[in-house]
This record gives sequence, structure tokens and C-alpha cells, in this order.
Amino acid sequence: MENVEKTIESHKHQVFTFAYRFLDDRAEAEDVTQEVLVRLWKHHAALDPGRVKAWLIRVTRNACLDVIR
Repeated sequence: MENVEKTIESHKHQVFTFAYRFLDDRAEAEDVTQEVLVRLWKHHAALDPGRVKAWLIRVTRNACLDVIR
């Protein structure tokens, strides 16, 4: 449990920044960030620790595209 919390803390700013730049809307970026971090919480055990950053960027991009649609 502690490991996933550290991962979330170390990446939440990057997820928010990516979403904000993609959407140009703070509220939407905050919603996307929360959604992505919940997904990270749920799938953390199955992720390769060396690929977490790439996974987060892909999931964040896809969540942003869902908001735009």
C-alpha cells in the first residue's frame, strides 16, 4: 500500500500538468488527474515499475481525449 502511495505522490503533478496542457481547463485537468490516479491505484500491482511513467502518460492522454469527445 505504501509503495502505491509513493508512486502517486511522485507522479501526480506530472499527470495534472500533462492534462492541463492538453485540455487548457483546470477543472477538467483536475478531474482527469483524479481519474488517472484512481486507475493507477487499482492497477499498480500489475504494472512494471519501470513502465509506470509511460503507462501514466498513455492513460492520461486517453482520458483527455475522452473528455474532448
